[in-house]
Amino acid sequence: MLTPLNNQRGVVLIAGLLILVILSLLGITTMQTSTIEEKMTSNMGQRQLAFQAAEAALREAEVRLSGLGGIDPTLPILTPATPGTTPLWDDTNRWTGTNSQAASDLNTSIYAEQPRYIVEELQVMPVDDEGLDADTPVTTETMYRVTSRGVGGSGTAEVLLQITHLQ
Repeated sequence: MLTPLNNQRGVVLIAGLLILVILSLLGITTMQTSTIEEKMTSNMGQRQLAFQAAEAALREAEVRLSGLGGIDPTLPILTPATPGTTPLWDDTNRWTGTNSQAASDLNTSIYAEQPRYIVEELQVMPVDDEGLDADTPVTTETMYRVTSRGVGGSGTAEVLLQITHLQ
């Protein structure tokens, strides 16, 4: 038996609209999640680029400290900050101009700023625990702190690396 057309209530239309709204909300949520994940991936890539720049600057400083002929005489070696004051590597002005050494063997076009490093002489210490004789010279080694700074390609990521080097 056929029902008259004026008996229809539009339930299918309302159900269809509800399903459409639910699918739209699901699509918007998925797009927002994808956008956030893309930003996270970009930030991680920038941090990795900054880390690689700082690592390269650190290695260059190490090579200059322990070259075949000894320490590179053109390497500026600084005195650490006095206790209770801001460390040299924590001073933002330290990483500009002539306040730090620029890494020279890098393709700097991919970085927002050129990777830089500073070398500080920490202390001189005896090598052995041998008894001290009056006529035997004491063999010593010097401990250095090398700090490098790298910045990613967009300038949003900054990495500081630090090592101690015994020479």
